[in-house]
Amino acid sequence: MLPAGQEGLYYWMGRTALDCIKAVAPDRDFDRILDLPSGYGRVMRHLRAEYPNAAIVACDIDTDAIAFCAETFGARPVPSFADISRTDIDGTFDLIWVGSLFTHLDAASADALFKLLHDKTAAGGLLAFSIAGRFVYERAVEGELGGLQPATFAEMRVQFEKDGFTFGSYRPGIVDEANYGRAFIAEEWLEAKRRELGGFDPLAYIDRGYARRQDVVIWEKA
Repeated sequence: MLPAGQEGLYYWMGRTALDCIKAVAPDRDFDRILDLPSGYGRVMRHLRAEYPNAAIVACDIDTDAIAFCAETFGARPVPSFADISRTDIDGTFDLIWVGSLFTHLDAASADALFKLLHDKTAAGGLLAFSIAGRFVYERAVEGELGGLQPATFAEMRVQFEKDGFTFGSYRPGIVDEANYGRAFIAEEWLEAKRRELGGFDPLAYIDRGYARRQDVVIWEKA
């Protein structure tokens, strides 16, 4: 995950997530934080430094990654699954960070994740997540397909312009539990999803807030 010589880029990318949270809640402290997917702590290291007394949960399908986060950042490791409905996390959280996960999920998986996050965000808590919005979509139009086949993206363009959400598998025609690919989401689609979920107030939509590429959305649980 960390190419040699790019340590500074790795730390900077993680810091941009915290910067988005601090921009919305500069003076707020958080007691319970969920980082999903945590990876090896690209964002968590900054959350731990900023909120040293918080109880942090590291949740990821990579069990080595959450073990590292437990040992290094004092997080509680919780395994996740490609089928997000199988993920069992105790309690609720007053800050949830979801970095670069909606960017890889189809509509059904995204719905399941939204439902989980709705249940796990405490009253008054913040849900912050990144998406591949119009900037990333336009880069794909210009040829940055990021592992997608041209024919797949051609179909995705039609759906995105029509619905504001589109997903394309990295392996079209192969259906399994880990059906990862690329998803592009428009701000208008997200607003409709927020109203459908109920209980969230919009706090911020930060264009290219995560690593100057992905948009960051922050909602507050009423």
